[in-house]
Amino acid sequence: MYVTEKFKLMKILSHLLDENYRLIYQSKDRDEYILQRYDRNHNHIVRLLHRTYDWSNQLKRDLEQRISSIIKQKRILKGKHVHLHFIYISDLVPVDNWESMKRSMPVRHHKAMDVTVYYLDELSREEEWSRISDQLPDVNDQLMLNMPDLEEQGQQSIYLEQSVQAKLFKEKKRLKKFFSYGKSRLTLLLLVINIIILCLLRIAVGALM
Repeated sequence: MYVTEKFKLMKILSHLLDENYRLIYQSKDRDEYILQRYDRNHNHIVRLLHRTYDWSNQLKRDLEQRISSIIKQKRILKGKHVHLHFIYISDLVPVDNWESMKRSMPVRHHKAMDVTVYYLDELSREEEWSRISDQLPDVNDQLMLNMPDLEEQGQQSIYLEQSVQAKLFKEKKRLKKFFSYGKSRLTLLLLVINIIILCLLRIAVGALM
């Protein structure tokens, strides 16, 4: 059911942000998020996606395309080891055999890189979250245990989404202010340097005359 999946997405996203995972991508429809956190030279890149795939080949195609897209972003591939975590949130799993995708797999790259797939449908929600909490640092292993009723899920989803967007806006504003301040200081420094150079030139010309 859409309400439950949206609730799980927002709850996980909010929790990761609280645990200092940095958001590096948000889709226009707000059904996909990519976060990042460094932990002892390990670079954890987490992709959250609310989407249903009927067939395993659709899931595999999405997985391959997103891996290819991420490894092109060299600025985020720091650290000795990169671990990609793909967390799919859906009410149903693909109808054919897809379980083999759940194991951690190496990614062809010049540095150590693995990808692990998790699929949080309603039946395997607790089991999959247990796998996630084993792999990601500072993740609450109890997060997916107690689910409120549908009405409460809907209300909490709205609150969590508003809180997340407010937090992101505040961070964006902070960074903008920081860089604006840095730019102002650089402009002032260049102005002072130009004045000093002009004064030195005048002194040099006066000495020659």
